[in-house]
Amino acid sequence: MAAEHGIRIQRVSLRPVPGARTGSVYQSASDYCQLQVGRQADERSLDRYVSFLIAGSVAEMLAVEHRHEFTNRIATQNRFRNRWYQVTWSQPEVHLDFAYYYLAVWGPELVHFELERHQQFHWKHTLYAVEKPDFWQRIERVAPRLIAGEVLDQSAVLAAIHGK
Repeated sequence: MAAEHGIRIQRVSLRPVPGARTGSVYQSASDYCQLQVGRQADERSLDRYVSFLIAGSVAEMLAVEHRHEFTNRIATQNRFRNRWYQVTWSQPEVHLDFAYYYLAVWGPELVHFELERHQQFHWKHTLYAVEKPDFWQRIERVAPRLIAGEVLDQSAVLAAIHGK
């Protein structure tokens, strides 16, 4: 998703990198969106960045759905997705915490119920994007290498995505 939106990747890793705060490093939101206090952010860029931040949790949710075979049972799948969304936003991981921050601080001025509506919009939009078969195939090309412990830079991620 980062490559699709033009978000630069320095490295991607599922494992901690010695001497680094996080395993993966990518372009900051303020560099990508030109966020400035007191000015309205470029909402299209901000939306793409938030979708990118949410994509990891969405991909994880879809993998669990497939593993437990919820995909053929719509009522079960919907209930599972609703619960996953509630748990994810109530105890966010760091990247979702940042997504929430960007929505709250840099997006349009929102009251609480509007912010919740925006969160759900971004979640559903990202879910729709990640569910596309070609997108999921890209994840499957990169995931085994990351699970094996490789640290990939942007060129390696793009090569894996394109099957090279």
